[in-house]
Amino acid sequence: MQKVKSLIRVSPPTAWPISLDEVKLFLKIDHEEEDSLLELLISAASEKFEIITGIALISQIWKVIVSDIDLLDITLPIQPAMSVQKIFAQDMFGQNKEIPKKSYVFDANDGSVYLKEMCFPRTLEITYQAGYGESAKAVPASIKAMLLRHIATMYEERSSSAPFDIANYQDFIKARL
Repeated sequence: MQKVKSLIRVSPPTAWPISLDEVKLFLKIDHEEEDSLLELLISAASEKFEIITGIALISQIWKVIVSDIDLLDITLPIQPAMSVQKIFAQDMFGQNKEIPKKSYVFDANDGSVYLKEMCFPRTLEITYQAGYGESAKAVPASIKAMLLRHIATMYEERSSSAPFDIANYQDFIKARL
């Protein structure tokens, strides 16, 4: 079983998975006085969702370093994986070598990388793109609906200490949409 040694977001998303206008419509807000608060809540709900579920909503670049590789099939930890940019393998002498694209297969259906050759690396460093797409239009409606509920809860209960029930995200964790 592979072990994730390090997981780094190299490039964050350039957009939110839900727009300020969508949030204002959902909350029935027709003024601009609270736009900065709503933007903060959109960001907070989006980040919380991604952390809890391991699902990237908008396209972003990740680097994962895995060790204890006993199979040639590596499942990428942040999904949905869109593409692999590069892979480096570290051998038993600590030397890093880029693995050519012809030496691995990326399967976007399950977010995994299959090494075609037996190289027995100590570690693999995989840089890849994850997310549903470049804009909020690519994010599934069920996720947007959940984010809207989360944002509404934070907005309506902002003066109380009642937290949003993260159990609401359990279906997404299991399904890894």
